[in-house]
Amino acid sequence: MFGLLMVASGQAIYGLMQFYHIIPLPPTIGLFKVTGNFGNPSPYASFLGPLVPLSLGIYLLTDTSAPLRDEIKNISFITFLLLVLILPATHSRASWIAAGITSLLILNRKWNVIFRLKDMIHSRFYRISLIVLLLLIFSAGAVSLYHFKKDSALGRLIQWKISTQLIAEKPVFGHGYNQFERIYNDRQAEYFSTGKRSEQEKRIASYTIHAHNDYLELWTETGFIGLLLFLAIVSFALIKTKNTNLNYTMKVALLAFLIEALFTFPFHILPQLIVFTSMLAFIGSNLKSERIMSYPKVLSVAGLLFVSICAGRQANNYNAHKIWHQANMLSSGQVYEAADKLYESLYPVLKSNGAYLLNYGGTLTLKKQYNKAIPILQNALLFSNDPNIHLSLGNCYLESGDYRQAEKYYQKAEAIEPYKFYPKYLLVKLYAKTADEEKLCRKCKEILAMNIKVHSTAVDQIKKDVMTLTGGCREPGGVNESVNKKRKEKP
Repeated sequence: MFGLLMVASGQAIYGLMQFYHIIPLPPTIGLFKVTGNFGNPSPYASFLGPLVPLSLGIYLLTDTSAPLRDEIKNISFITFLLLVLILPATHSRASWIAAGITSLLILNRKWNVIFRLKDMIHSRFYRISLIVLLLLIFSAGAVSLYHFKKDSALGRLIQWKISTQLIAEKPVFGHGYNQFERIYNDRQAEYFSTGKRSEQEKRIASYTIHAHNDYLELWTETGFIGLLLFLAIVSFALIKTKNTNLNYTMKVALLAFLIEALFTFPFHILPQLIVFTSMLAFIGSNLKSERIMSYPKVLSVAGLLFVSICAGRQANNYNAHKIWHQANMLSSGQVYEAADKLYESLYPVLKSNGAYLLNYGGTLTLKKQYNKAIPILQNALLFSNDPNIHLSLGNCYLESGDYRQAEKYYQKAEAIEPYKFYPKYLLVKLYAKTADEEKLCRKCKEILAMNIKVHSTAVDQIKKDVMTLTGGCREPGGVNESVNKKRKEKP
């Protein structure tokens, strides 16, 4: 408990120092105000959210008669105040909801608010009025949270819509563990390639790694059986364990993780998974019945053997990732020969890692070894659907002279992220090179009509280049006419 409280306090203080510009944020962070050391406010807030009811519960419900309990209570109160100060600055609605609901459960445990309120209100009319009032407050809060970051909410709705389509295809056994990113982006590309979609949907959609709902993602990958097993473990921990004050606090904190999992992906972020598993273990050590633990020594030995085997494999994997990082640094510094040798040495260990294969294939592309890069990048598509893989493949086929394949992969990258300028720009360059005037004019017109989501010098340069590539367009009202009109309007 003490360790969790200290970590929570440290992260909260770190975030407050970022918010008040005592610690500068890295320039790569963008417009975020606080990130802790997570690099993004979403996982940062998701990590802190369950620690709000934990710190509040330790402060309000812990017995002070045991040694050091009073000191821990004081620390928990300070931690709670720090978390309440920093959490609003993260703009994470999922963590707000989780922290708010579970904190109310802690307060109810302490003062029995619900039953006291029930005893105070004897009239049926007043009870119904109170329920209606609470529903109105809940509805107003839900609408306010929806409009607070509307684009983000609509983006999640698109993700959930496509995820449910994937679930409907294989509802029992799923599509396979760790396959969500690959199959989802395939389906998203198909979704935007077939049928007419609104500009709002296209503008919001982007490359998706997680479903922003861990239950839907788990169901998509492992089917209803996998989801049922997970829910059975959590339900067992919540129901079949003792309800002492400390255990109740841990259960409520665990519930906060489960609430967050409805809107984000806490079980895919390592620090949160560590805390969640630790809480689950703590709760599981307080079983109501001792019969379940009838063979603890046998299970412990088997568990240690399993962990030892896994640890050996993970040590090799860790060393491979260190070398991979060195290779990335060499490639970024344009030392391609040395980077290539390191990437090649890692292939036996990391050949099923899509991100590694993308880096390896990308370096080979920069070395102009297109015939060697293509199979590496093709293999990467078995494990990932990152649009950059498709763009790299398109570049390889373009330089190899296979324009039809180049167009295919550029179009796939465009379909995954329909409101990105770069894939469309590469298609424009391809059509200009192949003198395909009809496609060139259509794609140029599309780029010039796009609204810019985030202004940058790269986007401005793309629009400028597109305007210079439209010399072959002559249809009335087409690209060339609109471009000439814009040029005349300039001083």
